[in-house]
Amino acid sequence: MILTLFDSSGNIKATIAPNDNSTQDKEIQGDNLLKLSFTLYEFIAIDVNDYVDYEGERYWATERYTPSEKSSMEWEYNFSLRGVESLITRFLVLNNTDGDSEPIFSLTARPIDHMRLIVKNINEGMKALRTFKVGIVAGTDNVTIDYTGKYCSDALKELAEAVHTEWWFDGETLNLCRCEHGEEIALGYDKGLTSLDRDMADGAKFYTRLFPIGSSRNIDVAKYGHSRLMLPDGRKYVDVNVEKYGIIHHYEKEAFAGIYPRRVGVVSSVRQKEVKDKDGKSFTIYYFKDKDLPFNPNDYEIGGLVKRVSFQEGSELAGLGTDTDHYFEVNFDSKTKEFEIITIWPYNDGKQLPGGTLIPKIGDKYILWNLRMPDEYYGLAETELRKAVDKYNEQHALDVSRYKAPTDHVWIEDNHVELFIGRRIRLESAEYFPKTGFRKSRITRISRQVNLPSQVDIEISDALSTGVMAKVDDSIKEVRNYTGALVGALNVPDLIQSGDTTKPADSNIYSARRSHKEFISKKEKDFAEKLITFLEGIGLKDGRGITAEGVATLLELLSDDFNEAEQRGFALKRRADGKYRLALTDLQVWGKATFNELEKLKISYVGGNMVFSACGSRIKRVVDNGTTWRCYFHQDDGTTATTNLWEVDDQARCQTFNIKAGVYAGVANRSYWRRVMAKGEDYIDLSKTDCEQGSDAPMVDDTLVQFGNRTRPERQNIIIIYTTGNNAPSYVMYAGVNSYTLEGKATTTLSPNDVAILAKNFRLISSNGALIPMVVNRGTWTAGEKYSYYDQVSHDGRLWLCVAPAGTVVTSRPAVNNPDWQLQVDKGSDGASAITMTIESDKGSILYNGQGAIKLTAHVYEGNTEITSTIAASKFSWQRVSSDTAGDTVFNNAHKGVGNSIIITKADVMQANVKFECIYNN
Repeated sequence: MILTLFDSSGNIKATIAPNDNSTQDKEIQGDNLLKLSFTLYEFIAIDVNDYVDYEGERYWATERYTPSEKSSMEWEYNFSLRGVESLITRFLVLNNTDGDSEPIFSLTARPIDHMRLIVKNINEGMKALRTFKVGIVAGTDNVTIDYTGKYCSDALKELAEAVHTEWWFDGETLNLCRCEHGEEIALGYDKGLTSLDRDMADGAKFYTRLFPIGSSRNIDVAKYGHSRLMLPDGRKYVDVNVEKYGIIHHYEKEAFAGIYPRRVGVVSSVRQKEVKDKDGKSFTIYYFKDKDLPFNPNDYEIGGLVKRVSFQEGSELAGLGTDTDHYFEVNFDSKTKEFEIITIWPYNDGKQLPGGTLIPKIGDKYILWNLRMPDEYYGLAETELRKAVDKYNEQHALDVSRYKAPTDHVWIEDNHVELFIGRRIRLESAEYFPKTGFRKSRITRISRQVNLPSQVDIEISDALSTGVMAKVDDSIKEVRNYTGALVGALNVPDLIQSGDTTKPADSNIYSARRSHKEFISKKEKDFAEKLITFLEGIGLKDGRGITAEGVATLLELLSDDFNEAEQRGFALKRRADGKYRLALTDLQVWGKATFNELEKLKISYVGGNMVFSACGSRIKRVVDNGTTWRCYFHQDDGTTATTNLWEVDDQARCQTFNIKAGVYAGVANRSYWRRVMAKGEDYIDLSKTDCEQGSDAPMVDDTLVQFGNRTRPERQNIIIIYTTGNNAPSYVMYAGVNSYTLEGKATTTLSPNDVAILAKNFRLISSNGALIPMVVNRGTWTAGEKYSYYDQVSHDGRLWLCVAPAGTVVTSRPAVNNPDWQLQVDKGSDGASAITMTIESDKGSILYNGQGAIKLTAHVYEGNTEITSTIAASKFSWQRVSSDTAGDTVFNNAHKGVGNSIIITKADVMQANVKFECIYNN
């Protein structure tokens, strides 16, 4: 085997051929070493952070090494490189949340928070040589660790002991859980193993009879009959495997210290009170209530004990309080049903607790203790204790037998077996396991020959020789005021790991290793162990493939005579330029068909610039009739027959926009606009002479739309939604299209650049359907100009409203005796310039079904000069005149002295014939 030695920057330093003494040695929670022996014929020093990659892992040099000189041309090397498991023994856990590097601190937090802190320090110690992540983390209860001068490896060991599990690296992922993963592989003598020996794991804790010691919290001896919580039915111990190994005692107290008769309460309100101590120094007392507390704690006091509260995870006070029990003494007021938290000063800086940001909040969870609980809580606690004992035995009552075996490298290679730390093993032996014939366990240690990776000495055991299952002796007496910026843990779904039989669901996820094994790779060579069915066939390179019916296809020359094959309904041929030519009888496309070589966007009632008119059709055949072209349509597809909606004198239009000229012979943009001279069941005749100048002749597959009519006004209106052109996108309504032009035919235009509406009457439509005319200010009256109903003009110093019947054209001069005009504002009589007023709307005069609002603004003129800005807002009042007299009074009173503008909404136009007036009080 050839290995490559790199320097810390990734540059190749040497190519190595290790000898047969080179090994990889690795064990759970132990060292991970790559021991290399080799010879080079030049001197190369091994520097710190030089590295070698082997079996998917990276190993670094941790000290400078110089080889032994055997001759002037021969240098002998014997040294070890270390995996990350060995490197972390060099890095302290530092409190660096504020940019400092403080090695002396304590932290009470969830295991996930401890893990993130440790991994952060590992990454900083590695200085970007590798970036490590947190993987699976067991345990949710707070753990307290004194990190004073503690290395990452020691911290992980202590954390694993506190959570009763193991720590291990899987590549760049650090896990805190039992190291057992991967698909189970069956091994045995002459089945991958050349021999098998059994001994006991060194120093591993082992027992068969567990004496669980329950907590004394909330236990009243006189009431309960015991000084500590007992198992159900008063049992004193639980046996595990006594019949196999005899009686071996184990006493356990700390693992069950958190189980006692208790209720998890929730804070429903908080208050605080400022007081002074006997020395006159101010401090704050905090109080809280629990509205759901079902009993009075004062009725359950235990003589000589003060009630205590421990706040739970999620509270700012979780893990804080007095000594390692993290509690606050409290008083309870039976009248107010309120807890008073006794303030403490646990820090040397004079800060009180609770205080600052570390205070109780609504929603915080707490446990009350040092009192006798109501009777119903004791049975619940005993059941909880029994479940905890059973779980403890699952984790700790291990078979400490250790099995050692060398592998048969030929068998390992032939069966493509991967052996790694933690891999699940079904160890088969009728002699060692007479009842079952096998034992399920995992690999805890490997020693692999570097030159022959399939030759491995493995150890298989449930327990670890290092005895990591021993419990931590937490002797911390003070929890320092350490508020770190630790990232909160996410409640991720359970992982389905390699070898698990759990079925996938919407609430769990595959591990990366399981996914790699389950799913066929898109980038690497891969194989499938079981049958895979392809419902729609298989597509291969260059158009090759297999259809769903199992027919192999090949896009090559299928017929020497393309035209002959085309007559049979299918022809496929490779052209001289390497592209393909395809002919089909029918092609049905359910979605959009896009042609890379040619994409035609036609004017149509279904796509491109969309036209909404009386009808449209697609030409399937064209016949020259001399003075006309007879254009036949697709009227019947064999399942549905449609009616010909074209009429004589219609104008038919065809237009395409984006075909690139000169690319394909006979393919170019087309445009024509022609008169319909006759119609039949499935055709129309288009005039050759009555058309827009320059019109093209109709062709097969042209799409036609009805685009006006020469004689019938009701067929002369169309709507176009433009997606091309300078004003696109736009919505345009045309009326009176009776020739080959749209000039002057637009009545409504809506676009980002232009909004225009042409109509004879502007009216508001109230919610009850009444049509309410709106005034249209036309400015100064001009002789000869045409005016209509509700046009407003100024003339002779007065303001006039046209009241001629709707549809009447008025050209006469406004006058008092002219019935077409109504005087609205008269001119002044003091000889000064006439004062006039106009009212304009910001959104025209239509309020459809009471939706939206209209702003009315009054403008006051003295002569021809506007003086609105010189008038105080209090001078303007607005009045409404309608059939709702009472409502008018309310409106008028609310709009006195409100300024020259008001907003009209649905509520203001609920009645028919509503008018709005503005009064200027000069």
